[in-house]
Amino acid sequence: MNGLSLVAQSVKTYLQLAKTKGIKLEQKNLSLKLRHSLKLFSGLLNTSSPIFGIIGITSRCPLSCWHCSLDRRNKGEPSLGQLKSIIHQLAEIGTLGYVITGGEPFLRDDLAEIVKAIPRLSPIFIYSSGVGLKEKIAQQLAKFSNLVVVLSIDHLDPKIHNQRRGSERAWEWVFQAKEILERYRVPVHITTVITRDRIWSGEFEEFCITVKEKWKVDYMQVFTPRPVGRLKSLPEEILSSKDLEEFKRLVLKILPSKHTPFLACFPIIESEEGMGCCGGFVRLYISPNGDFYPCDFNPLCFGNVFEEPIKNLWEKMHSYFHYPAEKCFIEKNWQRLEKHLKDGIVHFEQILSEPELKSPNSAFIYKHFGTITYRITLSYLSLANVAWMTLKQSKII
Repeated sequence: MNGLSLVAQSVKTYLQLAKTKGIKLEQKNLSLKLRHSLKLFSGLLNTSSPIFGIIGITSRCPLSCWHCSLDRRNKGEPSLGQLKSIIHQLAEIGTLGYVITGGEPFLRDDLAEIVKAIPRLSPIFIYSSGVGLKEKIAQQLAKFSNLVVVLSIDHLDPKIHNQRRGSERAWEWVFQAKEILERYRVPVHITTVITRDRIWSGEFEEFCITVKEKWKVDYMQVFTPRPVGRLKSLPEEILSSKDLEEFKRLVLKILPSKHTPFLACFPIIESEEGMGCCGGFVRLYISPNGDFYPCDFNPLCFGNVFEEPIKNLWEKMHSYFHYPAEKCFIEKNWQRLEKHLKDGIVHFEQILSEPELKSPNSAFIYKHFGTITYRITLSYLSLANVAWMTLKQSKII
């Protein structure tokens, strides 16, 4: 089974799940929600609208995670009004799914109000280390059927997890949050960053079994270290081609097992044989201070949402990233971008005189099946998480 087969399996899973349940619109502000919902569905066929909008709602966080892409750049915290404007503008350009990140999102007491501003049919993912979750927030989030909280865990060993998070209480906080969320039936996923030692020691396989069998979580996302933020000074943590091949072998071994969760392995999904790198093509990231990027791992800044309309910023970025690259943009270009870095940022205008940074080659699905198939496939992949957990919570499956 190759990367394309894994993508196809994910699409099949979504199709089987999504057809059994619909999501109702709230009556309040129905006309606005209907307009955004129409834009949502038309966005699947609109070849120039974003599929993923990632929003950093705060830079506050008591942890010091080894792989943090934010690090010292983009400090800030937009007001609720500013975030509602951002969400409205993203909905107006047809954004399909929303990712809420930080810093630590649970440190904002108005988190539920932020979520409420997002179109009700859009899948929502809140990425968290579990810090600061209050019972009241979990109770509020339980009202949203299109939402999943993605908790980040770095290792099976609590001591190693705490060390990599920079706090002796990190393990305690993440499982305390998991317990609260499950009490209020808020769907939970796990995300983890794979490392060389986890691949070769067998810990990753054991981790997957524990996620499903002990922690009772059915869906897990897997990322690789990227040379950005704190990892920019730790190039030895970036996986080699040999490491990645062994990781793929492990995934193909683990994936069919009933004792492991459904795996969304981005090193495989975003490989040349699958979807490729979609940053700037169908994905965008808005940092806590309003800076506009292709994704949260890419330091290439196209402007600021508090100075220019999002529609204009997206059109500028999308005109540069007008097709998905065959591999992660930052993994390929970080050494060339490094000379332009200032406070962790590279302004787009600085690279205009550079030779083309994007490869003329594209990912398999885009190259062979075109833009519409690519967009629909990637949309299914993003929706599968929410569809699966919604049905599980409703006891339909």
